[in-house]
Amino acid sequence: MSDRHDTTRGDQADDRPAGQTPDERAAAADDAAEGAELDALDADPTFELPPRPALDRPASVPLIGRRETPSPDLFDRPAPVVTDAGTFGTLPDDRSLPDLGGDSWLRGIAARFVMLALTVVALTWLLALSAHQATGRVAAIPAIERGVAALTEIDALLVIHQEAIAAAGESRASEPGARVAVPGFPIPDASLTAEEARDLAPADQRALVLALAAEAVYARGVDAFLVEGGTPVGTTALSTEGLARRLLATLTASTHDRIGGWLSLLGMVAVALAVVLVLLGHGFARFGALAVPLLVAAAGGVASALGLR
Repeated sequence: MSDRHDTTRGDQADDRPAGQTPDERAAAADDAAEGAELDALDADPTFELPPRPALDRPASVPLIGRRETPSPDLFDRPAPVVTDAGTFGTLPDDRSLPDLGGDSWLRGIAARFVMLALTVVALTWLLALSAHQATGRVAAIPAIERGVAALTEIDALLVIHQEAIAAAGESRASEPGARVAVPGFPIPDASLTAEEARDLAPADQRALVLALAAEAVYARGVDAFLVEGGTPVGTTALSTEGLARRLLATLTASTHDRIGGWLSLLGMVAVALAVVLVLLGHGFARFGALAVPLLVAAAGGVASALGLR
């Protein structure tokens, strides 16, 4: 009797998987039963999942970081169930999904366009600022003096006509308001009083004549250069003298004022573009996008300044 009982227990032990606990055996039995139920449901053509009740959601549900919102009926559809045994329900069509990308790509294109425009405007503003400073009286007058000295050969004229200048000053000293022009000097506004022509040394006369000539050129441009008889000096742009005089013509008060107007306009445009660029950006990245065109424009301005030197 004892041997028979031991043999039965041995057969039962052989039927159990090695190392499986009672809980694992129970779970395996539940899985098998669930699989059988799913197979039966899959084989039944009349089986349908019950409709899911409509959710009480607002008509527009905003998505974080997006402008587009999904349609309200998206949340009222019954959710499909996908298992190893099959798919229950209807999967949504890709074309019915909302465009979660929104207008982000348009914002990206607009931001790049604004960055490019801001770079060009900022670089132009820096160049205009340099030109505005160069045409200011403080910087322009010394440059004009050097240019006039090179064009008119004032040193040679003063040496050649020194005695004639002193004699003219002596003879006209009694005349009130009498002025003595340097013979051969093409800017009549740069003349000396009778006392200056008679008493000043040639070096002082040179400095005074060049200062008066620079003021005349800064106020009137190339029209300050006249020949005897009061007619403007005619030169061609291809000649060295003509090119130099046209360069001097840019160092005038009218040019300075005109560049100042453009400088204000470009500054307002740059500020407007910077504001638009910040509004198109997201988070702290917008400030990085603002720094890029400014740095590029600054580098271009420094390179242009070094090239002009």
